[in-house]
Amino acid sequence: MLDMSSRPPDTERDEPLLLRERAPRALTHAFVDFDGTVSLLRSGWWLAMVDVALDAWDPEEDMRSQHRDRFIHEVLILNGKPPAFQLARLAELIQSEHGDVLNSSTMEDVFRERLGKQVVERMESLSQKSTDPKSYLVHEVYQFLNHLSALGITLHLVTGTDQHLVEKELRALSVDHFFGPRVNGPVVEPEIFPNKPCFMRSWSVRT
Repeated sequence: MLDMSSRPPDTERDEPLLLRERAPRALTHAFVDFDGTVSLLRSGWWLAMVDVALDAWDPEEDMRSQHRDRFIHEVLILNGKPPAFQLARLAELIQSEHGDVLNSSTMEDVFRERLGKQVVERMESLSQKSTDPKSYLVHEVYQFLNHLSALGITLHLVTGTDQHLVEKELRALSVDHFFGPRVNGPVVEPEIFPNKPCFMRSWSVRT
């Protein structure tokens, strides 16, 4: 779940991405991830995760501030893995250094609930048209997808986020037409390497 909004500003990225006019002959299909590659609806997920761990641990305020940046670093090192891995790492650090035992499974439930509420609020702002969909799209990704489509490249979306949620979010962000029915994600949360089985399923039914 890499979030592009966390990167420092880059003035060069203000200009549209330039691609060659014609796709290489062998390039007919492209596979695209969702969170952090197309969508920013889950932007800030790492902050929510660290706050969940700190709330469960409940240290003194000065210790909380002292550990927050370090915990963010630890979480982002494991970026791309399911939340269970990252929360287990935080629980391991807290136990090894301070002796406090935390239940990472319980923390994961709290994290999913908090992140889910954040996404629902952002989706509501989109449905009420109080927020421009571009606000929750990675910089220039619409132009990038449009250019690939214009080159005749078939786009597939492969995600570790629940497929039924992603399909709704694609529509809310007005980018669903780039992928059509070629959206592949888990029905239940995978335990390890969430995108691999979805990638294989998408590749096997490519059109």
